[in-house]
Amino acid sequence: MASEIAMVDMDTLTLEQAQEGHRALWDWLAESDDRWQKDWPGWSGYSRMSTIHCFPCELCKRDCDSCPIEWPGENCLASGSPYPQWYDGTDAERKATAAQIRDLPWKEREHA
Repeated sequence: MASEIAMVDMDTLTLEQAQEGHRALWDWLAESDDRWQKDWPGWSGYSRMSTIHCFPCELCKRDCDSCPIEWPGENCLASGSPYPQWYDGTDAERKATAAQIRDLPWKEREHA
C-alpha cells in the first residue's frame, strides 16, 4: 500500500515548512524566466495557496517588520531588494534573481 503524503496546513505553517516551501518555490522559479509564483505546481501539497504567494508573508501574517527573511534593504519591496528586480526584470535577469531570493538567509528567531 502506498503511503500518503500529508498535506501541509497553511494555517499552522511552521518555520521549517515555510523555509522548505520558499526554497522549493523559488528553485522552481529559477528554472525559467516566464514562471510566476501563483503557477507553482507545489501548491497542491498545501491546504491553500499562500498569502500573496509568499511563504515568509504567510508565516509573519504580512507584517513586514516580522518577516523571517533577511532582505537587502528594509523588506522585500525596499530599494535594493531582489524581489522587485525579479518581478519587473527582463527574461535574462529573472532566473538569476529567483535563485538569489531562494538563497536569502533566514533570521535567527527565538520561539516561545
